[in-house]
Amino acid sequence: MTMTMERLRYHIGVNMPMIHDVPDDVLESLLRQAREREEPLQIFLLAIFKRQAAFSENHELIAEIQQKFAAGTGGAGPDAPDAADVIRGERRNDDES
Repeated sequence: MTMTMERLRYHIGVNMPMIHDVPDDVLESLLRQAREREEPLQIFLLAIFKRQAAFSENHELIAEIQQKFAAGTGGAGPDAPDAADVIRGERRNDDES
């Protein structure tokens, strides 16, 4: 199923960034994946954008940690909590939000 730009604009709405010259096979793949998840294309693409933004934030955090280690100020001190406990706590926080 090939979608025209007019139909694509209808599906993604006016508040979404416009992406021009999307190859038909790419668009069909995205539409198929959205249908498999039983989501509108807009919701599916928004999830992709959010995932990519979070990935970018992870890179920034890693760069910050690397700078601290290079400066000799990184790493846990002797009174640091157990990493497994910290991860469990963060997962609980994520589940609550």
